[in-house]
Amino acid sequence: VPPISDRGTPGRPNVCSLIPTTAPTRAPTTAPATTPVYGKDVLINEIMNRPQGVGDDKGEWFELFNKGNTTIDLAGWTFTSSNGLETFTIPSTTPLLLAPGQYFVLGSNSDSSSNGLYQLNYTYAREPNSTNGYNGFALDDTTDSIVVKNAAGVEIDRVVWDSTFPNADGVSMALRTTTIDNSLGNNWCNSTTQWVPPISDRGTPGRPNVCSLVPTTEPSQAPLFALTASPVNPVVYGQDVFINEIMRYPKSTTHEQGQWFELYNGGTSNITLTGWTFTSKKGNVSETFVLIANAVIRPGEYFVLGSNSTKAFNGNYTTNYQYFFSPYPNIAYNGFSLNDNDFIIMKNGQGVEVDRVVWDDGPDFPNEVGATMSLIAVTMDNSLGENWCNSTTRWQRPGDKGTPGSKNVCSSTPAPRAFPIATATPVSPVAVPTSSSQAPATASFVPVTANTPVTQAPT
Repeated sequence: VPPISDRGTPGRPNVCSLIPTTAPTRAPTTAPATTPVYGKDVLINEIMNRPQGVGDDKGEWFELFNKGNTTIDLAGWTFTSSNGLETFTIPSTTPLLLAPGQYFVLGSNSDSSSNGLYQLNYTYAREPNSTNGYNGFALDDTTDSIVVKNAAGVEIDRVVWDSTFPNADGVSMALRTTTIDNSLGNNWCNSTTQWVPPISDRGTPGRPNVCSLVPTTEPSQAPLFALTASPVNPVVYGQDVFINEIMRYPKSTTHEQGQWFELYNGGTSNITLTGWTFTSKKGNVSETFVLIANAVIRPGEYFVLGSNSTKAFNGNYTTNYQYFFSPYPNIAYNGFSLNDNDFIIMKNGQGVEVDRVVWDDGPDFPNEVGATMSLIAVTMDNSLGENWCNSTTRWQRPGDKGTPGSKNVCSSTPAPRAFPIATATPVSPVAVPTSSSQAPATASFVPVTANTPVTQAPT
């Protein structure tokens, strides 16, 4: 733990300064090979050094990204700021893995209710501790640095920021792309999106950066040739994820404790849900939350989001993610609840709508107290009330009816809606005079068929 501890590498590879004298030296016969550096593809990707929604002591953070193709263990890695005066080391007692393509957020406060509503992967101590000689780890506003070294003490990355870097209150410094040099200030930008709109600071902790500008070092040029073609529908990230089950009327517990809804991935790809936004309403007030955890839903999997993750209070179901049911006026959060004549609108991390369900309080959508609204089959259009049913199985006995995290169970497929048959008093036929040149009048009709269920199509 530099600069305060003794020297040694407990729980990680040894580092020595001298070559053993018993090993004879000889001139190399070939050019020396480059020694592979463990973790060389991990880089500093985003820095929040000037939070505005909360104080620096609670809201500072920075983010790593693994751009390589190998999972990296961050245990034993050291991070230094303030020209080497402030240092912390991730303990080497437990592996801390960063998979290829993943983000890793390190910050000074793990409590999302007071740190600006983001979620950390690792918490360090920002403030000094005079008892053990720890100098803390703070990210200064105008000029500072972060140096990253692996468990063997080899420097992996460093960013030194100054007046050439973007630097604004309440906005993270974000690397424009993970393929450019992060030591240059003009390769960074001010983040332009809020991680919890509309209330948080701007940044994308744990997900891809969003910048307002294209790097000036990459000049644009006219295309060598132009193509004309029929427009095609753009591919929407996460388009195969949809809302599959909704518990809005729990009976075994309160609405505040027991409301939840479930997603299903009907596609063939893993989908990252981090940064996705969910919106409902209460009366005329919009309610929104952003999924801030590192979450992935795999093909054929279910994902349950609920207002309480404690099984002793929520009706004894298991959530994959907990949102806040109640409003928090101090941070202008309206809560998130599922009500009569309500909806859920779901947008991916790029703000593109992926799915929505708008329900009534009957007669189109089922509304049994103590039972979920369940999509009859994952191949059906979930925008139509006739394709939903009241769940008929209980996930525990006694308890409410529903299948959180598993296949829906309904009592039966709803019968097609019957068209009313008109009845009337018979009347006597009336003679209509015709001429020999006029053909008798004939009746014509267009057959009417009932609507059939529509399969869920990619949006």
